[in-house]
Amino acid sequence: MRTMFLIGHRITHSLSPAMWNHFFESTGRDITYGVRDVDEDGLEAVHVELRSGSVLAANVTMPHKAWAAKVADQRTFAVATIGVANLLLPQDDGIHAFNTDEIGARATLATRAPYDRVVVLGAGGTALAILEALIGLTTTVAVVNRTYSHASEVAARYSERFESITAHHWADRDDLTPDADLVVSAVPAVDESPLDVRRLNPGVLVYDAVYRREPTAFQRELTDRGMFVADGLTHLGSQAVAMLEPLGFDPSQGSILIDGLEAETGRTVSAWGARLA
Repeated sequence: MRTMFLIGHRITHSLSPAMWNHFFESTGRDITYGVRDVDEDGLEAVHVELRSGSVLAANVTMPHKAWAAKVADQRTFAVATIGVANLLLPQDDGIHAFNTDEIGARATLATRAPYDRVVVLGAGGTALAILEALIGLTTTVAVVNRTYSHASEVAARYSERFESITAHHWADRDDLTPDADLVVSAVPAVDESPLDVRRLNPGVLVYDAVYRREPTAFQRELTDRGMFVADGLTHLGSQAVAMLEPLGFDPSQGSILIDGLEAETGRTVSAWGARLA
């Protein structure tokens, strides 16, 4: 039996095992999905395991996505550009690294593109993946982060890939959103909203990459106001579906992954008011 697992730290809340084990069982594959909850000191042992021949692939989550990009022998363009990976795939010529956060986010965001003005909250690996996904879907982006220097670094990094990309202080975030037609949140705000929802444009689309078994406070506020949301479950499901092709599975079976995610959470995985297709 081959294995696939999630590499991260403090990841007992992860929904990935339920989603992937449902997929493997439903498609009759002799593969199990587990968890490797390790700190930095445990990464070398995981690296050895990845090269053992018994591992189909490994998903990678925080705080080890940058490590995944560095340890790989082959990297996709997105991984090389962003510097983080969420899928490691052992092959005959070494370990290949992918970033399906970017692929999955683009698939969802493209359904409602183009966007006149986008506000992105956050400047970490997930925010960078979503910025990659937005290239060609918008021309104007405002990046807001709690550490302004990080927002400035991201804006400089993408200065030639958008017509306009600007950095802003966290305290100014609510002043930026009324004119936005897409707001992306890639900050770990769970118990409180990162924005004053009352100041959002009523027609705005919100892509919130934070996922939990239950909706976050921000996601509940948005839904209560009737706003169109693609929440963290959408992001989780989309990036998982994007893994099927590099894993050698039929991408048309993505609905089985989504079925597993919905069965585990008791929630519908939806984007912009419609079930994720």
